[in-house]
This record gives sequence, C-alpha cells and structure tokens, in this order.
Amino acid sequence: MAPFLLSVLNSCHQGRFDEVAEFVILVQAVDFREQTAVVDRLSEYTAKGFGLVVIDTITGLYRARVAETSGKAFGLNRELNRQMANIAQTAKVQKIPVITTSQVHGVFGEN
Repeated sequence: MAPFLLSVLNSCHQGRFDEVAEFVILVQAVDFREQTAVVDRLSEYTAKGFGLVVIDTITGLYRARVAETSGKAFGLNRELNRQMANIAQTAKVQKIPVITTSQVHGVFGEN
C-alpha cells in the first residue's frame, strides 16, 4: 500500500491498522488500459458488502494517454465516459457510495 494511505488508515483507527487492513483493497493501475480493466471488474471487487469506493484522480492516466496519442482523444473520451457510467451503475445497483477525484490543471480565463 502507498505509505500515505497506510499512515492515514493507522491514524484514523488509533494504531489498529492490522484490524482495518483486511477491509481495504488497494488497486493502483499503471496505465489507462489497466484502469479500464479495473473499472470493468469493479462490481466483482465490491460484491462482498463494500461500504465505500474511492477512486483517486480518475483522469490522470486518461490525460497521460491523450498526451501520447495526439488526435485520438475522441475514443479515449468515450472510454472515460464508459468507465464513469460503469462506476455509477455499480454504485446504483450495489448501493455503494463512490467518491471520484480529478486534478484541475488550469483555470479558464487565466493566461
């Protein structure tokens, strides 16, 4: 697990990380294709009574892939939208709250 996540979980549970760790599944995709595979299997990961799904920086690997494939953003946009729809459907069907974050790189109107 990421060191930051370990320290957060440990502090939130008064040093009882071992008791909490068995309830945490951490998946860290290395590229947009792997993120697609993880999202496609989300309902399998959450089938066992999950209480919360957190997806940090959903657009990070998407942006990296767009930068690699100039001019092919339409298909990648569609895939990201499909992933978000799959996440929303899983949340709705399994009644699981989902938090997704995204990075903002700029503000419109600023130079």
